[in-house]
Amino acid sequence: MSGKPTLAKNLSLDDPLQFIKGVGPKRADLLKKINLEIV
Repeated sequence: MSGKPTLAKNLSLDDPLQFIKGVGPKRADLLKKINLEIV
């Protein structure tokens, strides 16, 4: 095992930031206030 993190899902540039590990809906709302909504 190499110790590198693996993604459960391949993200595309059109995916909402909410679905990145560690972001979630609350942080996504904060990021939206500074116009960050998608990967």
